[in-house]
Amino acid sequence: MLTNDANILAAYKELYREVVGGVKIYDETGATVSQELLPTGNLVSFTIDKTAPNGKFFGFAVTQKLQIEVLGKLPLAKGTKLAPYIHTKDTEPPVMPFFYVDEAAVNEVKNTTSITAYDIMQNAHDREWVEPETWTYPVHMDDYAIEIARQMGATITQQRIASN
Repeated sequence: MLTNDANILAAYKELYREVVGGVKIYDETGATVSQELLPTGNLVSFTIDKTAPNGKFFGFAVTQKLQIEVLGKLPLAKGTKLAPYIHTKDTEPPVMPFFYVDEAAVNEVKNTTSITAYDIMQNAHDREWVEPETWTYPVHMDDYAIEIARQMGATITQQRIASN
């Protein structure tokens, strides 16, 4: 979740500000950055869309979609981990979700590559819940949430809150 810090917001409202942005591309392990796309290099643009399925809102996961355009050929494998960022020069970038490449299309005429990536919530769209055989009821909500995240390919780092 993004926080509204008065100092960060003030930095964006300054008359003279320098906005920095880019996209980090991680290696196949997903642990280290292998390449960084910058506006001073071959990054043309990137946009993040947050839209619900057509006409639906409640009961559906809203997926975030990342669209990137770069100069030249940049063949990325499906599932490659990406991390976009944007911030003013004197502030830290806000924490944004990771995105995973769904498609990378090369346009030979314009000599550009268009990359489409989605956040981890995209994994929930075509999945069916599989109840673990080892569960006994009642089940803690924490365990339920952890299992949902595991089946999506994500992890939850929140620890269980003690109840009275």
